Amino acid sequence: PHCNVHVVQYKGEIWNDDLRFRNFLRDHPDWARKYAQLKQRITKNGVGTLLEYSAQKAPFIAEILKIV
Repeated sequence: PHCNVHVVQYKGEIWNDDLRFRNFLRDHPDWARKYAQLKQRITKNGVGTLLEYSAQKAPFIAEILKIV
């Protein structure tokens, strides 16, 4: 099986952004559904690499982080 490990600074900017994003999705199931649909669409379109996959999700994540 494949895995992807993220290592970030404890309580650093990325750490805090990840938690804010996660908490927002937990509190807003409609946005969580949109995010899941986006990820499915990306993979169905045959994304080539993990970096490309992440880049295609980035605008959605940035939009959420502006809200929270």
